[in-house]
Amino acid sequence: MRRFKLLLVTLLFSSFCLASTWELNNSESYLHFNSTKNVMTPATAPAVAPITEENTFKVLTGTVDEKGNAVLKIDLNSVDTRIGIRDERMKSKLFQTDQYPEAVFTTQLDLNSLNDVNEIPRNVPLKGQLELHGVKHEITTQVSVTKLDDTSVEVKNIQAVMINAADYNLTPGVNELMSLANLQNISLEVPVNFVLVFVQNQSP
Repeated sequence: MRRFKLLLVTLLFSSFCLASTWELNNSESYLHFNSTKNVMTPATAPAVAPITEENTFKVLTGTVDEKGNAVLKIDLNSVDTRIGIRDERMKSKLFQTDQYPEAVFTTQLDLNSLNDVNEIPRNVPLKGQLELHGVKHEITTQVSVTKLDDTSVEVKNIQAVMINAADYNLTPGVNELMSLANLQNISLEVPVNFVLVFVQNQSP
C-alpha cells in the first residue's frame, strides 16, 4: 500500500510538471478589421460608391492556462489605419481608450484537443465572450487549428467574425467620426479576420 501511494504521488507530480500553458506570439499573429464608408462629394452625393479599408491592431496578447481558460487581449491604442489623424480619432472618439484601453475575448478550450492537433487543419467551433467598450457579448464562430511544430499551433477564423458597433454602444462614436471626416455613412457592421499563433510552455 505504501508503494502504491508513493507511485500515485509520483504520477500526480509528474502530471503537474508536464502541465502546459500557451502564450500568444504577437509577431506571428494578426487581427484585421474592415471599415466601409461612403465619401460625400458634391458631384456624387447622395449616391456614392462604397470604400472598404483594411485596418489592424498591432499589439495582441493572449494566454491559455493549464485548465484551458483562454484570454485574448487587444490593445485598442495600437489601432493602425495607416492614417495618423484617423488613428487618433478612433482612439479618442470611437474606442475612448482613456476609459476602455482593451478589448478582451475569453473562452474555455479543451487542452487535450489542443495538444492532439497535427499538421492537417482541424475545424472546431469556438464560443466565447467579447468585452468591448464596457459591454459584453457572446461570440460564436468556427476556427481552423493547425500544428506548426512541436510547440506551436495556429488558430485562424474560417469566416469573418461580424462585430456590430451598435451592440457595444459604439454608435455615437461612429457618428462622430462620420461628422469629423465629412462622410455620408460608415457601416456599423465590421468583419474581423485573424491568425493567432500560440506557443506552448512547459511548467518547470
